Amino acid sequence: MTPTITTSTEDRRLLAEVSRWAHRNDWRVGGWRGYQNAAFEDGATVAVRVNEAGLQVWRKPADAPHFTGQPTDYPATNVREAVDILAAVGVLPPVFSSAYRQGRSDGAFIANVETNPDRKCGICGATSGLKLLPGNPLTGTKNQWLCWDTCKAATR
Repeated sequence: MTPTITTSTEDRRLLAEVSRWAHRNDWRVGGWRGYQNAAFEDGATVAVRVNEAGLQVWRKPADAPHFTGQPTDYPATNVREAVDILAAVGVLPPVFSSAYRQGRSDGAFIANVETNPDRKCGICGATSGLKLLPGNPLTGTKNQWLCWDTCKAATR
């Protein structure tokens, strides 16, 4: 499960992943606009700058040799939010999104539990007639299995 607020170690790891991706995809420092997806402005289509309020994203019109107009501002209070925003607006691939990572975590959990004979209800311990209750990164709850209709513990 990927929380929305990360530790400094997780932030550094995430920034390193984004940096490696940017380097492999020819992102460069683009002057006062921050980073752009080409070495020179005439070849770039998008630029991103981090500032104290979050992010600014410029998109260049297809027929323009230079960026025109104003950037779109996206408020972000931490690294995880900033990366999620960049994935949501299509600057970064979806694999960087915490929602994508959450889905992968849920899929791994389901695959693990489906092959695990010790699968049981988190309340009463029943082993059949179960449904997966996904966790929530905002509340900190974990994935767990519960009885499908009514928990057997309530019938005791």
